[in-house]
Amino acid sequence: MGSAPNNRVLGAYTGLYTVASASGMALGPALLGATVDLTGWRYMFLNAAVFGAVTFAVFTLVARRAGQPLATAS
Repeated sequence: MGSAPNNRVLGAYTGLYTVASASGMALGPALLGATVDLTGWRYMFLNAAVFGAVTFAVFTLVARRAGQPLATAS
C-alpha cells in the first residue's frame, strides 16, 4: 500500500490539484465547445476522451517527475 506524500511534495501536489481543478472548470467548456464547432456534435464524446487522455498523460509525467530528486546548484 502506498504512503502519503512527504512535506517536500505535498505543496506541489496541492497546487497542481488546485490549478487543474480551476483550469478545468474555466477552460473545459470553452475548449470542448470550440472542438464541437469544428468537428460537429457527433464527435463531442470523442473530443472529451481525447482531452481526458492528454490530461492523464500530462499528470502522469508530472507525477513521475515529482518523485525525482531536485537538482542542486553547484
